[in-house]
Amino acid sequence: GRFFDGLIEDYAHHKPDVLIVNVLRYRDAMDVDHLTFDDVVRILDGVRPKVAVLSHFGTKMLERNPDELAEQLENDSGRRVIAARDGYRFDADIEVAAAAS
Repeated sequence: GRFFDGLIEDYAHHKPDVLIVNVLRYRDAMDVDHLTFDDVVRILDGVRPKVAVLSHFGTKMLERNPDELAEQLENDSGRRVIAARDGYRFDADIEVAAAAS
């Protein structure tokens, strides 16, 4: 769905170690209700998970190279950020432990 004001508070309340975010769009398209890369930046700043996994990329996100965007976001936020791919397997214990060290 589209970003809304209460989204950050809803997730931050739970203090998740891991947050998986479907980020279909790079920029907003007024006629499509999906999260954008800019939304993810705001969400991670507010929720502050130890690890974020970005998933469910649309064409525009794929054109922007999700791995590079995840690396940029990781460098900017100080949090572990992973761009998932088809078949990606995630071990939360390993990733959270690595993020904490």
